[in-house]
Parts: sequence; C-alpha cells; structure tokens
Amino acid sequence: MKKTLLLAVAVCAAICTNAFASGDLTLKAGYDFMGRSTLDGYNTGTMPSDETQGGFTFAAEYSIFNMEKFFCGVGAKYAADRKTNGTPLSPTLDSATYGALPLYIYGAVTPAIFGIETGNGIIPYLKADFGYIVYAPNLTAMDKTTGTWYYGFGFGTEIKDFIIEVSYSMYQYDNEFRPGETNTLKFATTTLSVGYKIAL
Repeated sequence: MKKTLLLAVAVCAAICTNAFASGDLTLKAGYDFMGRSTLDGYNTGTMPSDETQGGFTFAAEYSIFNMEKFFCGVGAKYAADRKTNGTPLSPTLDSATYGALPLYIYGAVTPAIFGIETGNGIIPYLKADFGYIVYAPNLTAMDKTTGTWYYGFGFGTEIKDFIIEVSYSMYQYDNEFRPGETNTLKFATTTLSVGYKIAL
C-alpha cells in the first residue's frame, strides 16, 4: 500500500512537471498549536492523550489543476521535531520526540462551487490532504518508529497570491517499543500558516 501511494504521488508529480508546467508553487510556513499524541494498543488499551510542545511546520505544494471552483495537486510537509509537554504517556516517554515528513495529494474547493463570487483577488477555500509519512523520528532511544498515514483538512484565504490558512493534521505511526510489540501512535496538530503562491 505504501509503495502504491508513493507511486501515485510520483505520477502526479510527473504530470505536474510535464503536462501542467504552468502550475503554481505555494510555499508555506506555520506554527503548530494544541498538539496531542495518543498511543493505541499499549497493554491492549489506549493511553490518555498527551500535550506536545508547539513546533514549526513547512510545506511546499504544486498545483495540477487551477480552476475557479476547484484546485488540486501534490505536496510535501515537514513538521519539525518537538517533545511531549505535561503528563507523559508513560515514565519511559518523558522525552518522547514527534515529527514527520509526509508526501501527499490535496484538493480544495472555493465558494464559486456554490455559485458565490468573492472578487477583489480574495479567494477563500476548504482543503483536504491525504498522504504517507516517509520520515519520522524514533519516539525515544529505545523505540523504532515508522511513519504510516497522514491526513489533514483546513480552511484558508488567498489574497492576491498571499495565503493565510488554519489546518488540522493527523500523523500516524507504527511504534515498536519491544521486539514484536507494535503499537499505533497518533500525533495531531492545529496549525496557523502563512504562504505565498508563485506562478511557474
């Protein structure tokens, strides 16, 4: 499944490069608030969620289709490493590290899809991402952490090529604390980002 999704992202990137060379590149930088982490499957249960420290997130997105009502493309996002904050998941996770680098596809709709015109270079939108994590730091020195799925959704506004966006992201990992004992780790963030769109 991982190889299939990465192949799909690569195909989309190839389409962007060759068939839609006049697309847009959007660069974003943001800060994550209200980070939470949960560990499923630990002793056959779900441990209470922990707060994580805030951290920076950087993203680059290349649009495939740019229409008045809809746009979509491929992207990469780097959520910089950060630590747990507050009550740890367990005493062994006092210094747990979270972070991710997912590749994803995205789609967004604008008010024009409902027949609403905005004008004046202002374009609000609703957006969703779906992809796979290709890098994740080990949770602790004793763990082996492998990234799996990433998804996110949010809303934003484009104002004459400048972007303001609020998004919710969920990063999912397989975490092996002991040989043969794999748990599902989830790390969620709410991010405020600003960016700029460059026509290519």
